[in-house]
Amino acid sequence: MLRARLFKSFAALVIMFGAVSMIFATRMVRSRVVVEAQNQVRLNLNSARAVFDNELQRLSTVLQLLAYKRELAEMCAARTWQDPEIRDRLAAMRHKFQLDFLAVVDHRGRTVLRTAPP
Repeated sequence: MLRARLFKSFAALVIMFGAVSMIFATRMVRSRVVVEAQNQVRLNLNSARAVFDNELQRLSTVLQLLAYKRELAEMCAARTWQDPEIRDRLAAMRHKFQLDFLAVVDHRGRTVLRTAPP
């Protein structure tokens, strides 16, 4: 009889501590999963923002170059490709748009003017 009461008391104690441990572990794991998911989302958003900003900068550069296209074409039509003013103007554009190189090619794809050494 005493043995049965001790066994029941011990079993109840083990079940109670097991249940408390399970509840605590479940809450801890759930909160950790949420924190990790938030961190992953934050990193992905930062990456997406960087890609978006880079694409926006590229589009801005292309649009600005297109805005100079007519002015540049008129200037080039009035002078020869060897004119230092054209080379200086293109070199200034290359620096302004932070380009590594900027060259003018003819209708056959041959380079007629470079703003920097090849």
